[in-house]
Amino acid sequence: MDDSNEQIRHNRRTTISCTMIPMPPLSTDIALPIRGTEDTTLTPMHASRRVRSLVSDASHMISVLPSRIGIGGNIALRRSSWSSGFSTQSHTIEQCHWHNGDKLSETATSQKQQQISGNEDRNTNGDTHSGYSATPWESDSKASAVVCEVVEEEQGRQLMSVFQIPAYMVEDHIWDSYRPLCFSVGECLRSWMYVHSELGNIITHLCGLFIFLCLALLTGPIVVPLAVGKRAAGTSQASVADYAVIYAYIATVLFCLAASVTFHTLACHSQHKHFRSLRCDFIGILTLIVGSFVPIGYYGFLHSRGILIGYMTMFVVLGILGVAVSVLGHVEDPRHAAWRPVIFAGIAGAGLVPIVHAAVLNGYADAVDRMSLWYVIGMCALYIVGTVIYAFKIPERYRPGKHDVLFHSHQIFHVSVVLAALLHYFGIVRALTWAHAVVY
Repeated sequence: MDDSNEQIRHNRRTTISCTMIPMPPLSTDIALPIRGTEDTTLTPMHASRRVRSLVSDASHMISVLPSRIGIGGNIALRRSSWSSGFSTQSHTIEQCHWHNGDKLSETATSQKQQQISGNEDRNTNGDTHSGYSATPWESDSKASAVVCEVVEEEQGRQLMSVFQIPAYMVEDHIWDSYRPLCFSVGECLRSWMYVHSELGNIITHLCGLFIFLCLALLTGPIVVPLAVGKRAAGTSQASVADYAVIYAYIATVLFCLAASVTFHTLACHSQHKHFRSLRCDFIGILTLIVGSFVPIGYYGFLHSRGILIGYMTMFVVLGILGVAVSVLGHVEDPRHAAWRPVIFAGIAGAGLVPIVHAAVLNGYADAVDRMSLWYVIGMCALYIVGTVIYAFKIPERYRPGKHDVLFHSHQIFHVSVVLAALLHYFGIVRALTWAHAVVY
């Protein structure tokens, strides 16, 4: 038996298939059918004990496998068969995979099956000297015991349920189709090629990234010259400041979208990469907020340099403070998470100050033209609607399990961000056109 264990440990690929006992939802008392026994009613306390026992059993199972996780190997779990937490159907975990090279030989596979079966028999009879010990509730029901067998690895990508991933990867009301931890940037990038819960988030901002890359190429040679046109007093050309303002905005949008794509791609890499890329995503959001109000302040106070410099300084300082407060701290601390939306909303609210100031200083009608006010209002409305949908988790909150892959709130929020950024771009072009079409 020692030789077979040694052979298993040095083989290059193994796949462990695990059929586990039903895992009930923990929120309410439910009637949980257990195969081979009478229906049993579980309270939340009993269900919690069963889950802890299940985790313990899984740890014993994996302990017979090579312990290295990372370069050259990882642990992944096959997509589970389960229903939403509002159903009384059972939750089962179907497979647990260890990937580490070539598959086991048929002889080693047979030996491993015999070893695990022997452990099960000893555990059922109360033998406490084996590597796997039965839990009390397993002894009461043989049908609920964990049964393992070694099988050849199946082709295709394996997805996780919410019960099989680390807590920091869980999205509220998203129950299934999570990627497993992969510990590889290449594997994270390959996840673009199959369907999972983050794919829509990646695609929506990838599309926005492509659109703004095209705009970056077209703005200088085509868009700005067409927008400037001719002034009433003669031919006018766009100034360096005009180009700087519009390209600064495009740069902030590109950075925000690229940071978002990076985070949603690397979220399944590891805990370290997850939170590092999350910090990058927060910086991108703050950069976009500040970058969105720079053109508004510039064209709103084009001929009031002192006021313009004051507002530009305010935006930069607020952006730096936002980064310091929301990013440089412990992103993984839930106590800090509640403050981030407040910080984002506060900085965005501060951007309304120059708009009101310009309307009071020059009149409402002038502000509508000078700052493309209706475009700004449309941009803010899209951001607010997207944020509210994301904050209240609409529609997945009301249709659990139906929007794990498509049309969940995070995707809707991403679409609203791209649309708002595009609308603001056209507003900046309109403000540029108006600034070069009037003689002061």
